[in-house]
Amino acid sequence: MFNSSRIAAVVRANLAYIYLALLTAGVLLVHGYHPGIEDAEIYVPGIKRILDPSLYPFGAEFFLNHARLTLFAQTIAASIRLSHLSFDVAVFIWYLGCTFMTMLACWRLSVELFRESCARWAAVTMVAAVFTIPVAGTALYIEDQYLTSRSIVIFTILFATCSALKQQKRWWMFWSVIALCIHPLMAVFGISFTLILWWKHGNSSFDSAPLLMPAVWPFIDLLPASSKAYESALATRPYFFILQWQWYEWLGALAPLVLFLLIARLAETRSQRKLAVLSRALVIYGFFYLVAALVLTIPARFETAARLQPMRSLHLIYIMLFLLGGGILGEFILRRQLWRWVAL
Repeated sequence: MFNSSRIAAVVRANLAYIYLALLTAGVLLVHGYHPGIEDAEIYVPGIKRILDPSLYPFGAEFFLNHARLTLFAQTIAASIRLSHLSFDVAVFIWYLGCTFMTMLACWRLSVELFRESCARWAAVTMVAAVFTIPVAGTALYIEDQYLTSRSIVIFTILFATCSALKQQKRWWMFWSVIALCIHPLMAVFGISFTLILWWKHGNSSFDSAPLLMPAVWPFIDLLPASSKAYESALATRPYFFILQWQWYEWLGALAPLVLFLLIARLAETRSQRKLAVLSRALVIYGFFYLVAALVLTIPARFETAARLQPMRSLHLIYIMLFLLGGGILGEFILRRQLWRWVAL
């Protein structure tokens, strides 16, 4: 016979994971799952080519130029071979797993930043609710509706951020290395933020230089002489250049920095040091990459560096904005009033 008290104890001990699983299901039902759209045209062929080298006998450079910089395709392909699942089922399971891990990472961060459980859950729920919101003028979403290397790098960077807040160097290195292997460009943005976070935390003894050496290799030969064909292709990507953004996209880039300053001041008045430190680190991070974007956009000689897309730094800023905003909303407005949560 089952011991009901033991079952109840197990449920209570794992209640957070149950809630996170429900949120994951909610994300799937609300935002949907759409494999094969947008830049899945780069990721999917890379995986299939590893599983069956006879595929794509010509034109493979279209996706291989990107795939060779990461271990994403190899990782997914290896899991399919080991599990013997069909391609579509395996990719769907990976997508669900990445969504759950993102929710878990947001939860772990919220535990570090907020005291009240209502604030913590409001923070996580807010991120889940805006999964597919556009990130200013970057042509990115907080989370894609299909599996990409960003799906993995999001939660690894969030876990690395949590490790930096908790001063856990080994775990920070663990998550940072995974991120670099899966999506080097997005990883560099995230890791640079965690380094600012370490600095703002006052940990001047932390030496990260040896770890960051591998981050250089994706950018070797990044500034070749541009050709007419390259310039024509570049003209189809206005989101690479911040000076070509619309006014509301500029607002989406600048407004979060102001909000983080306000959150930092609020956190300081309430003695929430980690929240204040994180918010101020985000301001420094955002301002740094805004300046970098202007430097790479204005001089014509830097146009071949456009693929760096420094404004992709906004991706992490938006996740943090909704995480912190949701937590503050839960702490001051939603609280434990059910009707307010339903209204939200």
